[in-house]
Amino acid sequence: MGLVGDADIIKNKGSPPVMPEDERFLTLQACKFVDEIIRDAPYDLSPEWVDSLVRDHAIDYVVHGDDPCITADGKDAYAYAKSIGRRVGVGVGVQAGASAPRAPSAGTASSSAPRASRRRTSSAACSS
Repeated sequence: MGLVGDADIIKNKGSPPVMPEDERFLTLQACKFVDEIIRDAPYDLSPEWVDSLVRDHAIDYVVHGDDPCITADGKDAYAYAKSIGRRVGVGVGVQAGASAPRAPSAGTASSSAPRASRRRTSSAACSS
């Protein structure tokens, strides 16, 4: 799970997140569906960052809610992830070129499945 820092959120959204970074970290740490937390994940997902998630962390999808993620300079923060079919979002679905189903919601995931066998996903959803 990628955790965007407060400074990067303020830079791109113009105001601090409702929940400070340390509290968001503790919340993610308590979630049984989160295997790894990557602190200081960038708000703007560059091709290099997305490729490193795929290569170094075996990430299948980048997930975000349905609110727009526009950078301070007006770019879509998820443009590259969308272009390679790696973005899944609430109300968005799997992008063209991707064939895997959407990750299960917390209410439908099997808690008996071993953590290592779960599909890994990066999300900046906790950025705001």
